[in-house]
Amino acid sequence: MASTGIGDRSRAIVRLPGSRLLFPEDEPIPLAEGYTPLFVHGSSGREHVMEIFVAGPETSRPSSRHADPTQPPKTYRLSPVERLVLVVLGQRYLMHESYPQPLSYLQTARHLGELQPDGGWGAKRIEHLVAGVRAKLSREGVAGLTADEVGEPVGNMLNHNLIREGPTPRCDP
Repeated sequence: MASTGIGDRSRAIVRLPGSRLLFPEDEPIPLAEGYTPLFVHGSSGREHVMEIFVAGPETSRPSSRHADPTQPPKTYRLSPVERLVLVVLGQRYLMHESYPQPLSYLQTARHLGELQPDGGWGAKRIEHLVAGVRAKLSREGVAGLTADEVGEPVGNMLNHNLIREGPTPRCDP
């Protein structure tokens, strides 16, 4: 492992993979060779991701492969309302929590109620909307979105799979 010196000059709190926090007064810690994401705490509670490459004594930096083709992700059409609900339901994943879980339907409805007080958001509406998205994506080949595929106990696994393994959404205008 190579020493980065992170911690001896930085003034910001840095979160390393595995949710380890590194404070300005901490000793520098070694990082494994290769790419590592660092999450830097910023102003207003924001967190910024920065990817660094640590080269070891025998390692050279990988060459850029700009000419290689990129396989675009498969996208699925979601309405603006479906997309909004999934973003709120999966906000813990978007904040890069260590072991994220989807919000409950009631929590999602409360957050949406704060965002859109006249939106008529309730837990049952959220539940039906998310179930509809899971059914639609399951019909289009996304695995792990039905109780038959997951088995008992289902718990939060269907929504976890929807957020974690689901496709890149494309919003209909």
